[in-house]
Amino acid sequence: MIFSSYYYPENAEGITEINYIFFNEADPLDSVYINVKYKTSTEGVEKDFYENKISNAYPNPANAEVSFDLNLEMVQADVQLIISNILGATVKSVNVSGKSGRIKINTSDLESGLYMYSIMIDQKIIKSDKLIISH
Repeated sequence: MIFSSYYYPENAEGITEINYIFFNEADPLDSVYINVKYKTSTEGVEKDFYENKISNAYPNPANAEVSFDLNLEMVQADVQLIISNILGATVKSVNVSGKSGRIKINTSDLESGLYMYSIMIDQKIIKSDKLIISH
C-alpha cells in the first residue's frame, strides 16, 4: 500500500490537525487512523523569495567600493543595507531608496579586514554574508 499526502497552508500560520483513516478494502470495518499535526509558519519563505533578487557583494574582497544588484521593485517595505565589523557593531548603514538596480557603497573609509553585510527588509534580515575589505 502506498500513501502520500500534501498540505498547502496558503500562508496561514499555526497548527492544523488532520486525521487520516485507512480502510481495509476487503473488510471496511477494519481500519486504522493516524492523527498528524502540521505546524506552519512563513519563516524562511521570505529568504527563499528574495534569494534571486539580491546579489552577493562584489567585488569581494573590495577596495574602494562594493556593489550589490537588487530587484526589489515590488517590495513596499523599507530596505536597508548594513555593514558590521567582526564584533557586530554597525560601521555603515544605507537606506535603499530605488529598490532596483545597482547599489554602490564607498568602503575606502573602512579599515582592511573582515566584515559582515546584511540586507534588511522591514527590520528583518533577509540576507547576510561576509565582506572582505582589502586596501
